[in-house]
Amino acid sequence: GDLALAVLDGLAALLDKHLITQKLDQAGAARFGMLELIHEYALERLEMSQELSGLRRCHAAYYLHLAEEADSHLRSAEQLTWFQQLEVEHHNLRAVLAWCVTEAGDPLLGLRLVNALSWFWFVRCYYSEGSRWIDRLLAITGDNIPLDVRAWTFSHACQLAVGLDDFARGRAMGEAALALAREVGDQQLVAYVTPPLSNHFVCLGELHLALHVVKEGLEKARHMVDAPWETGRLLYMLGCLQDASEEAAKFVAEGLPLAYQLGDRWLLIYMLGLAERVAAEEDNLVRAASLSTEMLSLARELQDNRFILLNLEALGDLAYRHGRIEQAAAYYHEGFEIARQTGTPGLIALFLRDQGHLAQQRGELSEAIKCYRQALLWVQKLGHKMFIARCLLSMAMLAETSGALAAATRLMGAVEALYNINIIAAKGAAEDPNTYQLIATIYARLADPSFAAVWAAGQAMTLDEAIAYAMTLDLLIQELGA
Repeated sequence: GDLALAVLDGLAALLDKHLITQKLDQAGAARFGMLELIHEYALERLEMSQELSGLRRCHAAYYLHLAEEADSHLRSAEQLTWFQQLEVEHHNLRAVLAWCVTEAGDPLLGLRLVNALSWFWFVRCYYSEGSRWIDRLLAITGDNIPLDVRAWTFSHACQLAVGLDDFARGRAMGEAALALAREVGDQQLVAYVTPPLSNHFVCLGELHLALHVVKEGLEKARHMVDAPWETGRLLYMLGCLQDASEEAAKFVAEGLPLAYQLGDRWLLIYMLGLAERVAAEEDNLVRAASLSTEMLSLARELQDNRFILLNLEALGDLAYRHGRIEQAAAYYHEGFEIARQTGTPGLIALFLRDQGHLAQQRGELSEAIKCYRQALLWVQKLGHKMFIARCLLSMAMLAETSGALAAATRLMGAVEALYNINIIAAKGAAEDPNTYQLIATIYARLADPSFAAVWAAGQAMTLDEAIAYAMTLDLLIQELGA
């Protein structure tokens, strides 16, 4: 009581003398700050009084408590309030982390803080910043930290690497976290780390490993007393790994009620995304578009640019399949501009490929090839086999419709090798029913020994060889025309 009044009286006196500033945040709460000159002077006096070290530690303890409290609400119906609170306090949280990596700081407290902030960083797309803090703190602490703290830190690094499209780092961090989780018997951590780890496996073309770890994670989650969020997330991942829409629909039926029960917009977007995929594969494009629109609205509420981009792309794809080309172009253009601002290579490449599809539909083959080339260049160094395979698939379709049958067959052989599956049996890989029919046409051609030999040559190509061959597609088409 008296202390609170004294603090308020002190603030009022400083405001009257223009020694501090006051402004309202987005929630209407008063925020106080210092002029830079006053701030520097205050720090000097604190150092002289030898009180600064104690105050730094109190400051750090306060914001660690805030971050851990916020993290416990970030997957609930109250999440928007807590996300906003962390945004408002982000400069203070950064100040604590900056102190933690100094000689006088507390790196273990820093690791606890990054573990509490990692989901906020992931949803709000602070991938690079979060990864840098993790690396700095791990470099300082070395092996001198508890196994559970190390394991959770590795798992969060794995999750943030999803946003960076850094599959090698994500896989290494995820596998390390999973090994430690098994060692210490932490079921929750196994359930937490397996979804992002499986994402890295999928992008690297190792679908069997993705399926294995997701099944392990779901088994652990089902044995936990109260793990609806972990269970829902794993149900989504397992649904995505199904070839048949009927099988994926079973995971939607189980996972969607969990998302609604929790009120977590992020998990709800996840499950609605799986429902949208099922609807699209069943050619229920009206329902698919409705679901994508709902997801985009939720993503904007969360301010999750990654989800915003993925849903803009989904809406563009659906408009394209409906024949609404200009509407598709508008979605793709908006997505491409946001992707360029975020700087995520995989998402930039995704919209370049989409623009290639539009150019190809308009008969602008040179422009289409240019877009596909740029998309491949963005992701080649990442080793994103699944995206590269789909981009090569688009180029194979362009070659097929241009009459370059041998080139189309060779590229399709490379695509099947990258997927490591029979594409005709995995209809979802084709994304578009028209593309699926063209794939069937190419497969039928393999009865001809000369085309079978070309196919085999495509399957034997390395990833870089397949990309290099695709880069010459315009020359192959020109030769055909000549």
